[in-house]
Amino acid sequence: MRNKIFISYSRQDQDWLDRFRTMSKPLINSQYLEVWSDKNIDAGQQWREQIKTALASAKVAVFLVSPDSLASRFIMEDELTPMLEAEARGENIAITWFQLRHCLYKETPLEPYQRLYPKPLNGLSDAEIDQALAEICQSIQKLAKTSSPKTTPSNPSKSSLAEHYRAYHERCIQQWRHPRYQLDQRFVHLTLLIDQTEDTQGIRWLPHQQTFSALSEILDEVPDQPLVLLGQPGAGKSTLLRHFELDTAQHALASAAPENAPLSFFVPLSAYKADAKGQWPSPLEWLSTRWAKLNPALPPLENLLKQQRLILLLDALNEVPLAHRESITRWRDFIQQLADDYPGNRVIFSCRSLDYSASLSSKDLPVPQVRIEPLDDEQVQAFLHSYCEEHADALWTNLRGTKQLDLLRLPFFLKLLTDQAHSGAIPEGRAALFGGFVRRALRREIDQHQPLFQAGKLLSERDIERLSHTTDWKPGHALPSGGMLCNKLSALAFAMQDRYGPKATSAEDAENPQVRLDYDEALALLSGNQAIEQAKQILKAGEALNLLDEDPSDNTVGYTHQLLQEFFAARQLATKPEPARVQRSWRISEVTPSLSDTLATLAASDTLSPLPSSGWEETTVLAAAMSADQDQFVRELMGHHLVLAGRCAVQPDVNLSGALLEDLRQALLARSGNPEADLRERIDAGLALGLLGDPCFEQRSGPQGDYLMPPLVTIPGGTYRIGSEDGDDDEKPIIKVRLEVFALGQFPVTNA
Repeated sequence: MRNKIFISYSRQDQDWLDRFRTMSKPLINSQYLEVWSDKNIDAGQQWREQIKTALASAKVAVFLVSPDSLASRFIMEDELTPMLEAEARGENIAITWFQLRHCLYKETPLEPYQRLYPKPLNGLSDAEIDQALAEICQSIQKLAKTSSPKTTPSNPSKSSLAEHYRAYHERCIQQWRHPRYQLDQRFVHLTLLIDQTEDTQGIRWLPHQQTFSALSEILDEVPDQPLVLLGQPGAGKSTLLRHFELDTAQHALASAAPENAPLSFFVPLSAYKADAKGQWPSPLEWLSTRWAKLNPALPPLENLLKQQRLILLLDALNEVPLAHRESITRWRDFIQQLADDYPGNRVIFSCRSLDYSASLSSKDLPVPQVRIEPLDDEQVQAFLHSYCEEHADALWTNLRGTKQLDLLRLPFFLKLLTDQAHSGAIPEGRAALFGGFVRRALRREIDQHQPLFQAGKLLSERDIERLSHTTDWKPGHALPSGGMLCNKLSALAFAMQDRYGPKATSAEDAENPQVRLDYDEALALLSGNQAIEQAKQILKAGEALNLLDEDPSDNTVGYTHQLLQEFFAARQLATKPEPARVQRSWRISEVTPSLSDTLATLAASDTLSPLPSSGWEETTVLAAAMSADQDQFVRELMGHHLVLAGRCAVQPDVNLSGALLEDLRQALLARSGNPEADLRERIDAGLALGLLGDPCFEQRSGPQGDYLMPPLVTIPGGTYRIGSEDGDDDEKPIIKVRLEVFALGQFPVTNA
């Protein structure tokens, strides 16, 4: 029996829900109706099942509409879609809504349904809001006493399959139009790497002679093949996939028959998990289940695959929570299954590194890789002029020739810089960029007088005063600490990474995934012995700041970007260093698997994989920059991971004493030549030493500029034989020459 008033809202609009529920209390007593929202779910109850049951018994569905609610896939697909389908079946249900904030409601299926108030509530005074909510409640009461509202959709065929396809495309557009996923195509440069097969003697992955600016161009270039999109964190891999889905949806809606247009399906692979019995589904089973769960009104995934119209966008292959070899085997078998049983569909993975994804490719089914290129000097300058014209020249002057420039060649970091640039000054490093981003977001919420960001337990009065009056904080990574908000967010990130980060058995397995937690588990981590409501406020504040992202479809919460997760975890690590977390075995006798065992598994053209790592390396580098005693932090690290200590030392925001730098150089020099060290450790030590400055090479200046003078070996003067009777003609005959004393570089440089 339908006898409930179901309230749909985004958790970012919690305060509006509370106000609406208070006003609607009398409705409960006016008749046999129950006003229902997810607040009615008790701890321990099955969250999704309770909502499903409430939807099935709803007589009136009230949607609290805002940009956040329209961007929620769960609200649009798991709450609105069942209501539309029930109404189309002729069930006694009224769908209605009112607007909290300005948003693109006209682009959604809600637009033709009855609107309970003519304008957004956030533009009203407190008294006007109370009056509006009272009118809204009275309208709901009238609807509850009758059947469906008189205002019905203008298009009576909304239940048709064509309309469901259209709604799917509209949801994709609505979701990926969010400013968080902004993409400037001018600064996208892609290189296509073609597999020459693993048995190639020489370079396996050869770059295509043409460069590309869009994934669609590459799909046209290599039809019918799966692809892997490569890029380090911040390069924009996930954003490119999301925009591909956005473009696909827009093209579908612009076509004559959207119901027959190609469909894309964006899926984060970090969500690939075992079932309740610990059994891992096949990739096709898992994708099919996920598709059916998110899109119950559309045909099953396998039907769409048979129609050859699907483009699977599988994000973050390196974050699949399985050992590298097993993960690659499963997904390689999957793309082979698609090629054999469902030809004509496309698959695009994203992945952090070629070392991880190369094994997807085989002789039978080559998988080209697409590398996102960092911005060159000209592109960096163009970016600065596009997004920060006023300070672009000053920013470039301060960037050119500095350590920071290489970091800022990634659009993610460059956008962080331009968003907070106010004088042409350059933050010292990544930590300062993140710190400035968070302070700017806090100030935005404070200036808008958002209740969560008023003086209280989350932020102190002094925090608000500092945020409101100055943008230049010392050090640049500093965040307000008078209230508990920022420290709690740090504790959450650290706990997430500690509990669910990689348990590495190889270098590939140590990829640091963007962790997502069950919402209730996140509350438990944050609350401890404190009130659960306070923990909810912290999560709400994190979402308002665009630091945290909640996915109601699977009841999880996580940081909006892996780099932000690492930054907040590093804040805690900086205050309580734990160098043992990155302990690395480096002696030949200690390394497992051994170098010989590793080489035995590699093809002729494969690169040598690095030594196993812990997954805490990037967090440790960030923590070094935020440590109150950088010398002590790095010196303690040397005993656990010498190469990582060398990496920390060259960061632009790490300033070590001359004595410690010299100790590091000598230690790395010794390690690079230590015959007891694994070859990979010696290589890494040499590379770290090159960045830090090999003490064997002397810095000098000459007529052509600065140069490094290598150690030289003196060759005494005398008579020497030159030539050969057995060689080529130009080597004959053998003659004697007289040479004066001369010197050669001790370390030969060859051009093989």
